[in-house]
Amino acid sequence: IESPVITATPGKAAWVSFDLYLANEFSSGGMPNADFDRLDVTASTGNTGEALLWSSKSMTPVWWEETSNNVPAGAKWTTIGPLMLPPNPAGNWTIGFTFETIDGSANLHAGAVIDNILVQTECP
Repeated sequence: IESPVITATPGKAAWVSFDLYLANEFSSGGMPNADFDRLDVTASTGNTGEALLWSSKSMTPVWWEETSNNVPAGAKWTTIGPLMLPPNPAGNWTIGFTFETIDGSANLHAGAVIDNILVQTECP
């Protein structure tokens, strides 16, 4: 999913944050690593290509519930960000959300639910 063009104050720093509920193989305790059923968040300025802002495989912040043994036990709502957008003198970006299952098995989870996307910029 890609956002429409977001225009902020030209030449000023900008960042994005959002709330995430990611129900996948890892958050359910079914995988030892978070690379499967991965959510990647990117930003594009249109002239510099795409930059990775965040990936669920980074495992920070913790976006899953844990058992007393620190084993993933299900998804939880988590705020991701603020994530700094790449510099752009024109102040235009698109934000992309890509969900990649990697394989064709154990994909009966709800996947990624994203809410409350917020883009902020420095005051002019």
